[in-house]
Amino acid sequence: MTRTLQLWLALLLLSSMALCFVPLFHLLAFEFSFAMGLPLAFFGAWAGVQLGRARSPLRAWLLSAPLILFAGILVLLPISLNALRVRNCNFGEGLWAFALIPLLSAFVAAAFGALFARRGGLWAFTGLWWATLSLSLYRLWTQAPVDAFHPFLGYFPGPIYDEVIALGDRVIAARLEDLGFAAAAVALADALYARRLGLGRRRVVLPLLLGASLALGGYFFARRHDVHRDAAYIQARLGGQTITPHLRVYHPKGWSEAKRRRMGWELEFAYEELTSFFGQHPQAPFDVYLYPSRTLKKRLMGAGRTRVAKPWQRAMHIHAPQIGDSVTLHEMAHVFSAEIANPPHHLSLYHGLPNMALIEGLAVAATWESDRVDAHHWSAALHALGKAPKLKGLLAPQGFWAKSHAKAYTLSGSFVRHLHERLGAARVAAIYRAGCFDSEGAQGLDSLLADWQARLDALPLDPQLLQHARDRYDRPAVFRKVCAHEIAALWRRYEGLKGEAALAVLDEILGHVKRDAQARLARIGHLVGLNRLEEARAAATRIAADPKAGAVARQRAALWLIDLRALEGDLEGAGLSYADQLEAQFERAAMRALAVKGAASLHPQGPAVFDLMLRPKPKAATRAALDALVEAAPRWGVAWYLRGRSRGGADLDGGVVDLSMALELGLPHESLRFEAQRLIALRFFALEEYASAEATFAALLDDPDLKAGERFSLSRWRRRARFFEAQARVDRRAPQS
Repeated sequence: MTRTLQLWLALLLLSSMALCFVPLFHLLAFEFSFAMGLPLAFFGAWAGVQLGRARSPLRAWLLSAPLILFAGILVLLPISLNALRVRNCNFGEGLWAFALIPLLSAFVAAAFGALFARRGGLWAFTGLWWATLSLSLYRLWTQAPVDAFHPFLGYFPGPIYDEVIALGDRVIAARLEDLGFAAAAVALADALYARRLGLGRRRVVLPLLLGASLALGGYFFARRHDVHRDAAYIQARLGGQTITPHLRVYHPKGWSEAKRRRMGWELEFAYEELTSFFGQHPQAPFDVYLYPSRTLKKRLMGAGRTRVAKPWQRAMHIHAPQIGDSVTLHEMAHVFSAEIANPPHHLSLYHGLPNMALIEGLAVAATWESDRVDAHHWSAALHALGKAPKLKGLLAPQGFWAKSHAKAYTLSGSFVRHLHERLGAARVAAIYRAGCFDSEGAQGLDSLLADWQARLDALPLDPQLLQHARDRYDRPAVFRKVCAHEIAALWRRYEGLKGEAALAVLDEILGHVKRDAQARLARIGHLVGLNRLEEARAAATRIAADPKAGAVARQRAALWLIDLRALEGDLEGAGLSYADQLEAQFERAAMRALAVKGAASLHPQGPAVFDLMLRPKPKAATRAALDALVEAAPRWGVAWYLRGRSRGGADLDGGVVDLSMALELGLPHESLRFEAQRLIALRFFALEEYASAEATFAALLDDPDLKAGERFSLSRWRRRARFFEAQARVDRRAPQS
């Protein structure tokens, strides 16, 4: 073993050992494999150079394989031993990622090392590495996809918040293409080598034909599996296009005319809302890509769960778009922000790096998505609970990514909204463009932060809000999660499952993270659905008595224990407990559920209601049960309410009738009355009765007890209804003009 080889192996071993102490990279999974792709690729290139100096390129390439395999085994030793310290959730998947990404990259690099053995060696490979990396970065910058395939780094999966990283057919196809081009390069070099030695025509021509076949086959195989994509490719795959006054919208070809029209109106409404916030609008139309599912979006442009905007391209990508979805506003706000940032990046930069606190904070401030309360109140709750990270830390790029994204987005959004309300759109634009607060005078950022903090301190905070905030923001950043990708993949597999199949996945999740409150609580629901009530009670009792489960999880487990009493016939005792629990709730959804259960505990049809709420059934069986409930209790408002909220699609009119009847007969709690009116307004909107929808939203706004977030959300829906009505009037006049 030469001294240089010893140094290479030592470097690889030390790299693996160092990653054992870096969060997210400290277990055998994709991140570790991606990080080791760099040193292993250069080691492979070095091996190809050394072996190729005295041999034919093909022979040198083949001989590099056992050396690369030995180096790979050496790299795996520290990270495998680290599994004794850091839990590895799927060791087999980690081995697959290691083989597919760094090991194969090293073998591909060895081919080019053998090719360059007599032409500059490792320096020539370094130039090729930088050239291919530059090409990948150029494509990321100029094309729609946010993921990238690279012959020597393997695969960059795109947004960090897409926690499911699947190394499926696209990655395999890209890797086969890399092998094909590597083999083609070696074949060409081998043919030239044979010609130089005068080994005969066949020895020259056959490698050339084989190399060309492998390269072309790899390319077309990769293209067939959506590896080579640009904007035109994505537009062709989607197949549909609609032009609105300010946008070019690309969408699935199969969308109906009504859906295309309404989504166009929704996008134009978002455009109008953001024009008001920014005080200006983009100078030219921009592109909106609408995908039918996150699966297709992941395949075509690289982002699955994460919605994406590329401000410098004036483009945004949304999956499963819905009327009223705040994500559309959020991503469009990123496109709008391009107008107030410097070219060519059109981003807010902090010392040359994206200032994510300002980039995402501006989008949150412009969207101002609200449920019961807004981001100001959530930020105040985080500070009151001592769970708010320092905003100065978030303003550094690494600080933003290292924190829970829910906290980072909320706090930065509240701060930028505060700046917008205090300083105005023009000053916020100047801060965003500069990427810092130097223009704000001597005190600068400290003064602005103090003013924001004073505002938060003055906000009244309900005890219920504080309790709910503990659960809402008790989520670690992806860098701090245990087996983030494996757990995310299991939750993805869990979606839509019921009964024993759902329990099996939940048990697998709990096998990795034993105290996962979400999985433990979901498990209770499935046990109840399977009528395994004793097991459900035991599980709920364990959570309710577990001091490490968290206050919210313990409260939900306590509610399950009350539900189990109701299912077993103790309606009177359960009813008293529901009344006590109702007073402690903050979320309207929880209030509604408790109000319905409390009313059911006092009604002869109560057992039927509990069966409906606690043992989910197929849609047809649920509809039949609700019809039977209304027939059995025609003067009970709760029965009409339950059937009315379940009616949608082709039965929107029936939903309005049922909900109106529920209000006429009377509902036992304010949260139910509010929801019935809100659903009626949404049903009117879906029926394209926009004037009636606006009037109903306006009536809801008369409630003096609305929280700030509710008032903002209802006001936006009222403006949306008014906007849609104006567009509909234009459409109705269009055929006559």
